[in-house]
Amino acid sequence: LAILKDIVDTTNIENSIGILIGKERNLIYKKDSSGQQNSIENSADINAILNLFQNENKNSLLQFNCNNAKYLGTSNTLENGMTLITGVPVSTIKMNLLKHIFAIVIVFIIICIVTILALSYENARVLKPIHIITQTTYKLSRGELNLTIPYESKNEIGTLSDNIRKMTSQMKEYIDY
Repeated sequence: LAILKDIVDTTNIENSIGILIGKERNLIYKKDSSGQQNSIENSADINAILNLFQNENKNSLLQFNCNNAKYLGTSNTLENGMTLITGVPVSTIKMNLLKHIFAIVIVFIIICIVTILALSYENARVLKPIHIITQTTYKLSRGELNLTIPYESKNEIGTLSDNIRKMTSQMKEYIDY
């Protein structure tokens, strides 16, 4: 019995409850997280809880009432025929769920901000130079040869800008010749 009490006592989940029920459906031991340990039998509660768990599949998670609180828990039948029921208050589960949802929302917001910053950086790095080159080539196609492309870089867009500048200066030389 001392080993079984240790099993019940080691349930260290916040606000949890551990109930050990004998073969004769009598309360052997009960401990909740507030440290209250007792062997006071409340046969109506015990029978209601046992009936609930016996009517369901093994390893199922069920909601039950104990000490005027709603718990979500599971039941295990031990080799000696006793039943060990462990549960956590529904309010604790809801609180932890809300904390996790809040954390996920915060992470989502951070990811959105980082994405917006990355897109802004790429816009300045890639799209603006392409827009400048597009405007310049449009003006060149209309015959304006006195243009300069202000963009300079050592990447592909910079190489394209350099080639357009060279082409413009050669066209001026041909026209002036």
